[in-house]
Amino acid sequence: MAALAAAYWGATSFGSPTAEATAQLIYKGLPMPPGPRVYEPPTLTTYREIAFSNPLMQKVTDHFGLAVPASEMPKFYECAVTQNSSILRFSINWGDEQDAIAILNYTLGLLIDQARTDRVSLLRAHMTHYQQQQAAAQQEAVRTLEQLHAARQREAEEMSSGNLVNSMHNSTVQLAIASQAAMDGKRVEMMGIDEQVAELDTRIFELTNQLMLQLIGTAKNEIENKGARYTQGSRRWEEVQSVREALDDMADRIADGHPSDRSSYSEWKAEFVQLISPEVDPGLVATDDVRTQEALIRQTTEGRAALALSRIPITKQVELFEQQRLKYEQNAVKLAGSVTATAANDVLDLEAKLQRTQSKLAGIESQLENMRQLVECDTPEFEVFIPASEDTTELGSNKKKLFVLIFALASVLMATPIVGYEALQQRDAPVTAFANRFSIPVIAERMLKNFQTPSLSREVAVDDDVRMLALRIQQTVGKPNGVIMFTSLGETPPPVALISSLAECLANREERVLLIDAVDPVRNNSLLAVTPSAGRGDMLLLGESQGQEPEEPTPENSSPRFGLSDFLSRECEGVQSLIQPTLCPGVDLISRGNAAFPREAMASSCMTELLNHCRHAYTKVLVVGPGASSLADVEMLAARSDGVVLTADDDSLKSPRAATAVRELVELQAPLIGIVS
Repeated sequence: MAALAAAYWGATSFGSPTAEATAQLIYKGLPMPPGPRVYEPPTLTTYREIAFSNPLMQKVTDHFGLAVPASEMPKFYECAVTQNSSILRFSINWGDEQDAIAILNYTLGLLIDQARTDRVSLLRAHMTHYQQQQAAAQQEAVRTLEQLHAARQREAEEMSSGNLVNSMHNSTVQLAIASQAAMDGKRVEMMGIDEQVAELDTRIFELTNQLMLQLIGTAKNEIENKGARYTQGSRRWEEVQSVREALDDMADRIADGHPSDRSSYSEWKAEFVQLISPEVDPGLVATDDVRTQEALIRQTTEGRAALALSRIPITKQVELFEQQRLKYEQNAVKLAGSVTATAANDVLDLEAKLQRTQSKLAGIESQLENMRQLVECDTPEFEVFIPASEDTTELGSNKKKLFVLIFALASVLMATPIVGYEALQQRDAPVTAFANRFSIPVIAERMLKNFQTPSLSREVAVDDDVRMLALRIQQTVGKPNGVIMFTSLGETPPPVALISSLAECLANREERVLLIDAVDPVRNNSLLAVTPSAGRGDMLLLGESQGQEPEEPTPENSSPRFGLSDFLSRECEGVQSLIQPTLCPGVDLISRGNAAFPREAMASSCMTELLNHCRHAYTKVLVVGPGASSLADVEMLAARSDGVVLTADDDSLKSPRAATAVRELVELQAPLIGIVS
């Protein structure tokens, strides 16, 4: 309910009306000229990317003075490209209806102009490359033609010097030479005509552009004078300015390149008159100066057409001369015999090479002509199929979106604590993750903190966790008389109360239990000591780490008690003198003693002798060993044990020594029972 209330309040407070305008562009294609295909238009998907490119979006923001960055503008648009269709469907979501219509229509116009600009730019770059190839092919044709003339002259000289030809052969050779000379003359004439046509094309292009720019300039002056009579921002002023902007666009298109033939100029003139007729007198295109320039353009265009027509019969004549020459040369070769065979072959090879070069040149010229026509093509690729208008605009509001968005956010925020708590509950504890890393079972979790205080009651000390720990030890160490070592992965030894409760639990299961304190008092804090306590019905295991001192010996028990250090130092001979009874029936203790352990005490034969003796006297021997800081002693005790129990808390696992100790024990195949945390 709180999320619903927040969503309703946010939607009503911050919601605003919106307008979604739609429009459609249709791709009409280009009038591809016959011959080789020289231009592959981009796909509609590519045009969609062009429409939302940063340069076009920057033009939109500059034109309308929008405060939105150009890189953010595409977020307001949508464009759909239907498969197997030539239609691009555009839409824009904007706050104001009229602004949405104007922005979308302006974007469509930019895309139409950009498509033509990109096409012209690409084709002109390709034309530059093909013009270089054309020049190289022309040079190759000239060189081949010169080599062919020289080969024919050598052939004629060989035939004359051999005295093996008659007058008929000579006359045939002369006819072939005459045909070749006539054909070369016609080719030179054709090249001259081509150069004249190219010059006239350039002249027509310049005259046409000059006239069109002149008419546009005159119309713009008229428009500016008329626009000055209206108030800036009024409807009539806006109409006049729109005509002026259209004239500017038209001038830019002419500067990029405009068709130079008469039909294209006529089409442009009709478009120009239709554009300016609402604001300017169309009579400005019918002045004497304009008529004079149009007549000059027509005259030049007609001269070009006449030259182009005059080239056709010359081409036919070249073909006829070529056929005659080939016929005469074949007859001459037959009359000359083998003397002129080599020279004749050279002539034939050069003629074939010349034909290939001319074919290549013709192909390049055809491609250049097609590119020129596509560059000069004034037909746009796209046309506005359905413009944006009030009829194609839907008015709405973003309240629904805000409601859904705020509701989702509020729901997530309210659910985050619950989900986070569940995630924390499901996440493995650090000790569990550490144990899984080494494939070691966790016997009990969060157990050590329950045994940090030595004054625990019997009911708390012998709880289910202790019972499960005892059961796991009994199941793992199946054989009787087993030795189980306890070692800590941290600085603090295993809690006294935990060892006491475990020993008591095992004793209650009819086990005879012996506790051995193997913690060196020099290197670690003393762990176990026995002090009789008449006020408790339990064994009390105290340590210096808990801040308590052992009671002073009374006259009744003033005899000295030996410990493990005394036995390892050979200060006492029998193991039996080390064993001290506790207040718990079935549980005895060997304390660590008062002196320091001898060097390498854990590796001595005394330690082995002690453990072997205890195995025969007790069913379970619990050895409280040193911590991970004394890794060598831990490994030597683990080698003599039937099971190893590790104790660790979250802080102890942060030390790299903990991981090192477990890794060493695993590699030594120590009998690890598990970890108690």
